[in-house]
Amino acid sequence: MTQVRTSIVILAATLALTVFMTSLVLENRGGRANTARARIGGLDAIQNNQHLFPGRYGLTPQTAVTTPRADGAETKVNELLVQAQRFCDAGNLEGAAELLRAALKVDPDHVVVLDALGATCFALHQYAEAETLLRRVIEQRPDPDNLCRMRLGVAEMRQGKYGPALDNFKLVLQHDPTDGSVHFALACVFARLGETDRALYHLELAYAQMGPTVLAHISDPLLDSLRQTRKFQQIVDSARRQCRNTTVSATAPRVQPGK
Repeated sequence: MTQVRTSIVILAATLALTVFMTSLVLENRGGRANTARARIGGLDAIQNNQHLFPGRYGLTPQTAVTTPRADGAETKVNELLVQAQRFCDAGNLEGAAELLRAALKVDPDHVVVLDALGATCFALHQYAEAETLLRRVIEQRPDPDNLCRMRLGVAEMRQGKYGPALDNFKLVLQHDPTDGSVHFALACVFARLGETDRALYHLELAYAQMGPTVLAHISDPLLDSLRQTRKFQQIVDSARRQCRNTTVSATAPRVQPGK
């Protein structure tokens, strides 16, 4: 039992230290091109969050995912979906995307294929295609899930379409005001639009919800206009202190009762 507790303590300390060091590396990494690649995708990664494609639809070779058709198209689409899921499980997103595109040729309005391909393109940072696909999903679903709308908003934001992105983020916020990722996204958009006070307001709310993990995303280039403000530095300093305190508490020896 003592060995198990020790292992847990070491693991917690390692994770906390990793988050802290990641933020330092991202903010101090040399080279504009490398920095941009490191920064972009921070917020995007929040939207992937293990829900990209694997297991989301529970697909199996025997699962019918379309309305039965006499031409057997539903069987072909289902087979391609299952294969795409296997490719995605194996980390081959490019291969999964090609299979999903093939499925879409068989059934161009298949909402599951549209959603899966949109999510896959989003993960590949193919934002223009992701935007088109995710818009079609939302058109077919009167009440799309927040994850789909968030991906659409981020895809728009990464293409500089800040107005449409803002509209989508606000809709997500109505459904879940405590979602730290949407507050972070709003901070990015408002910062880019020059609305510093509103950007800092949402960044503070993002930190309140996300805690020190916000450090892994704070280097997003859309926040560059905020970096010299006092409030931005306060948020970063507070997150770093919280991270250090977590590291210290995780590594501190535990006193056994009666000793």
